[in-house]
This record gives sequence, structure tokens and C-alpha cells, in this order.
Amino acid sequence: LAGADVALFSDSLTSVQVMAARARSDMTMFVHGLILALPELAALRDLGSLSISHVYGEGNVMADAVSRQYMKVLRELAAQMGVGLEEVTVPDRAWSFLRTVVDEFERLCGA
Repeated sequence: LAGADVALFSDSLTSVQVMAARARSDMTMFVHGLILALPELAALRDLGSLSISHVYGEGNVMADAVSRQYMKVLRELAAQMGVGLEEVTVPDRAWSFLRTVVDEFERLCGA
């Protein structure tokens, strides 16, 4: 995969802004810094070019179905596309990342 172009697509405009360092709030800049420090991001960048784009509506029907818990729709879409669905366990590292974000949010809010 060396030299590959990696494209990430998200239905969350905020996520795209965080990744692209376009957002300016203290919280989004904090999250951007955390993401930049992830070895997984470094591994993606080492492959080649990396881009992230906001995709919504008809261009993102599977993610939209998942985010709204429309599992019947998701299964139907997967069958039509000839792809399988696999539920995965969220790694502890991801929960730790989220806890760090929540802790910073609470600190910024004075909670």
C-alpha cells in the first residue's frame, strides 16, 4: 500500500473540521491535537496522501443508517451491495480517547 492515496469520508462535518484543523474552538483544537498524536493516523499518512471529506445524504446512506440505528435498512443495503456486516467491539484505547475528550470538555466548562 505504500504510495497509496487514502481517503476518509465522514458524515460529521465537525469531524472533518477537526481533522483539517479548520475549527478554532479550544475543544476542537484539543481533539485535533489528540488525533494528530495517534499512531494510527501516522500509519495512514505513511502510506501516501491522506484526505478527509464530508459526505452526507445519498452519498452516505450506510453511515446514516448506522447512526440512526436503522439496522433493517443497513442489512438491506449490505445485501444489495454484496457486502457483509460485522459488529466489532470498541477497543479500550478508543474508550480512553473519549474519556480524555470528556475530561477536557468538563475542565473547559468548569465542571
